[in-house]
Amino acid sequence: MTDVAALQEELERRSRELQAAEARFRNLIVRNADAIVVVDGGGVVRFCNPAAEALFGRRAADLVGAAFGFPLVIGETTEIDVVGAAGEELVAEMRVVETEWEGEPALLAVLRDISERKRLEAERAARLREQLAREEAEQALRERDAFLAVASHELRTPLSTLSEAAQLLRRRLERDGTVEPASLRESLGRLDTQARRISRLVERLLDVSRINVDKLVLERQPTDLRVLVDGVVERCRATMSARHTIVVRAPTQLTATVDATRIEQVITNLLENAIKYSPDGGQIEVELSRARPAASGIRLTVRDHGLGIPPDHRERLFERFYQAHTDRHLSGLGLGLFISRYIVEQHGGRIRATHPKDGGTRFVVTLPTSEEPANLT
Repeated sequence: MTDVAALQEELERRSRELQAAEARFRNLIVRNADAIVVVDGGGVVRFCNPAAEALFGRRAADLVGAAFGFPLVIGETTEIDVVGAAGEELVAEMRVVETEWEGEPALLAVLRDISERKRLEAERAARLREQLAREEAEQALRERDAFLAVASHELRTPLSTLSEAAQLLRRRLERDGTVEPASLRESLGRLDTQARRISRLVERLLDVSRINVDKLVLERQPTDLRVLVDGVVERCRATMSARHTIVVRAPTQLTATVDATRIEQVITNLLENAIKYSPDGGQIEVELSRARPAASGIRLTVRDHGLGIPPDHRERLFERFYQAHTDRHLSGLGLGLFISRYIVEQHGGRIRATHPKDGGTRFVVTLPTSEEPANLT
């Protein structure tokens, strides 16, 4: 056998092997459960298997020679929306690799119908959302019940005091026909103090209602914040125990365009909060200054040296009805800080709490000097 004949025979053998390999390859593609489409460089379908016919709901004769119509990204797995034979919407997962088809470069797209999987995932997601919504509703009910219990306690205490003072006055009048001036002043003072307490509780509840419907309106005007701070401090000194000391550091005048009543409410909330959580003999520090840089506005700081905020409560400190301390002697409605944050943010400002290493809590309020929000970083 000549060399030429041997070479010819070798070529024919390799050709037969190649044809056999192509046949096995085609057979594998044809019998594959996944849809397989071969697309040439121009985006035209050159081949599709029966699974592709079933997926697209079209015969191979209609698919081959037509544009594939989907973007092909080599090496990536993407999801495409497919319309089935009955017009149903399907989702297919497609992976694209490079190949050769009939001696020409081509792309081979393998598509798997994942519609059922997506449906199950959607159902699981819906069930999860329902579960979360149910848990949130249950948590809201628990918070509501806890709030009502606290609100009942907070209102019952001053109402009991009012009733006791009124009964004492009535008994003395019925017994003696007169009441000593000192006793009268004491009873009237208790009545006035508790009436004011009830008024504040009711006003806070009304403020929450206004916030919920976005009807807490601000009436801004140029206001000397030093005057507001001094007024709140004097009122607190008149009602608090002599066991506490309030130290004020502030310039003689510091003006900002704010709703004076609402900012006064914020100062009162922070100062009363500091008094509540300060120990006997505790010092409370109130500082008013220009923020640095000056363009950032005005900064109000209220610092106490009391219990401090437990680390696991700090993120929720300004939430509605949330209380970091549940001691009956210390707890309130859990509304003061929530309302304060809303008022400050409506002014374009910011309120935050810091936690000094030597104990206590420092609340920092930053307000713009005008109606335009400042850079409060």
